[in-house]
Amino acid sequence: MPFNIRMKPEGYPELFYVGIILRQPLTGLSTSLDKIQKNPDQMRRMVRAFIRASRAFKNEKAEFVAFAQKRFALSKGVILQLRAHVFDET
Repeated sequence: MPFNIRMKPEGYPELFYVGIILRQPLTGLSTSLDKIQKNPDQMRRMVRAFIRASRAFKNEKAEFVAFAQKRFALSKGVILQLRAHVFDET
């Protein structure tokens, strides 16, 4: 969760949003070559799960908002701001 979004409800103003000039993914997967070679099935499952979660984040808005409210104790407004930042919905 980007702190600029999380801190706005606490009264902290956003001074500058780097996303205006720099596009950078918020998350990803990494591991060692050794892990990939020794556990190829686990790696396939992990990548599939990551893709499914990413699609749900983008395509299942209501379900994701409900999940994030429960899991991270965030308000609906903060979660929607996060989605807006991630998907350039501003």
